[in-house]
Amino acid sequence: MGKLILRTAAYFAVIMIFSLLFDKVSGPAGLLLLGAFILALANTIIRPLLTVFALPVNLLTLGIASIFVNMLTILISDAIVGGISILGFWIHMLMAVAVMLTDILVRKSRKGIARSRVYGF
Repeated sequence: MGKLILRTAAYFAVIMIFSLLFDKVSGPAGLLLLGAFILALANTIIRPLLTVFALPVNLLTLGIASIFVNMLTILISDAIVGGISILGFWIHMLMAVAVMLTDILVRKSRKGIARSRVYGF
């Protein structure tokens, strides 16, 4: 549960930054938070399945297909929430890369927290 809350907070930060930087990303803050939560759920449940299906293409493209898997999860969460407006292929692409980088940071921070609990520093 803590992992989902941490992912939701990180995705909400990414979505808010994109909405402040780009006019093509818009929506009320409450819907952006709901979108971040749905995106966290989609990345927890759906993305592993999509990654398995895209594995042959991912191997051929040396990992570039994983960006398109992230784009698909963003599109799914946008379609579920409905009140968020994300317009344009390149905005989706940038947001998918930002979500990938955020996932890496969240994973590393969780490992660092777990390591500090085990070793006491």
